[in-house]
Amino acid sequence: MVAGGVPEPVIVVGDIVFGLATVAIGTRAFRARGEPELPPRVWWRATGRPPAGFVIASLLALSIVATLVRSPDLGALWWTFGVSLPLAVFYLQSSIRLLRGGAPVPPRPRRDEDARLLDTRRRF
Repeated sequence: MVAGGVPEPVIVVGDIVFGLATVAIGTRAFRARGEPELPPRVWWRATGRPPAGFVIASLLALSIVATLVRSPDLGALWWTFGVSLPLAVFYLQSSIRLLRGGAPVPPRPRRDEDARLLDTRRRF
């Protein structure tokens, strides 16, 4: 039991559900610059461009290794295999599918567009 009389398994399951829901909402709500809002993203698309998914998958994989190396408690293992591992696989497969042309990838913005945006912000 933890504070408030709530059993630890209930907290772990709630935490896993919250973590997955947060990512699900984030992958639908945040778009890459130039990515159209309509039509909605296909279900497997996690990021606007492949490199972002590879970076996120790598960070999740690193967290999995760190959790396993430090002899974690049961709650940390549940989190690792209930959230981090599925999300790492999700981001990895999303980026691989984007590289293979499974969905259109918006063009990268030109550097002069970024510089113009920064100059505009400085004037205010």
